[in-house]
Amino acid sequence: MDNIQLRYLFDRTKEVDNNTRKGLLNIKVRISGTNKRILISTGIHLFKNQFSNKNGFTCRNHSNGVAITGETVDMFRKTEAFAFSDKRRQLSDVKARDKPVDVGTSFIELMLRI
Repeated sequence: MDNIQLRYLFDRTKEVDNNTRKGLLNIKVRISGTNKRILISTGIHLFKNQFSNKNGFTCRNHSNGVAITGETVDMFRKTEAFAFSDKRRQLSDVKARDKPVDVGTSFIELMLRI
């Protein structure tokens, strides 16, 4: 899984309008040469005229555009760093990068019960 590609994906349902409907901005992580992919939601909804794919992603025509761009780029860079790190063993690990690993009981507690 060395060849991983990341990109911004806006309005994957193709239902966005300039004035009435907003679309969700996602980060798409996929393995090159295959159809395996995952979508990581940013939780940001934008109108079509507020999304610009220039230089990765830029939020325009929005009163909070700079903050939205900064937050999204930060999330993208953290996802990218985790995707190319040694902590990732499979593609589904990228989706669960923020969730703590639940080990359950420790080995010592297990041995004390026996």
